[in-house]
Amino acid sequence: MPFFAGSYLAVWALAGVVVYAAYRPHGTLAAGTVVIAAVVYDVTPVKRHFRRRWREATGSGFTFGLCCAGSSLGLVAMLVALGVMRITWMAVIALLVLAQKLLPGKTAIDLPLSLAVAGLGAMIVITPSWFLGSARRCEPSPVTSARPRCCGKKKDKKRKTNNDQSQDRDT
Repeated sequence: MPFFAGSYLAVWALAGVVVYAAYRPHGTLAAGTVVIAAVVYDVTPVKRHFRRRWREATGSGFTFGLCCAGSSLGLVAMLVALGVMRITWMAVIALLVLAQKLLPGKTAIDLPLSLAVAGLGAMIVITPSWFLGSARRCEPSPVTSARPRCCGKKKDKKRKTNNDQSQDRDT
């Protein structure tokens, strides 16, 4: 049992390292595109294969972890694109993952869910501020790597004391 759990967790740790290494700040167009791409992945035979294999009894934690990661790949990509530190998106995607793990893999359930998520991706592209708020506007530009003014440090405006003023005159 410890080897099963350890190898399962190793798969997810490796997935986390890959995401961490590949992540770059992005805008709302990229976020919407990733959400739509996640939906496309969710309806592929590859996703269905991983989901079916995940439900079957697997011999090792490594295989189980690969199947679990493979069946959740699109939703994990969505989480990264929408903001891993946003509690609302974390909760929504956790519910989607839970639904996909617990509900039977039927077209009557999966297709409406996929269409709703595709609609979400389209709405993110069309009206990004409504879905992602203003936090996305404060990310560095991927082209210039310049930090926007809204992310700059606030200047400390402290009152100068009489000693500070006299030192300024002396220099």
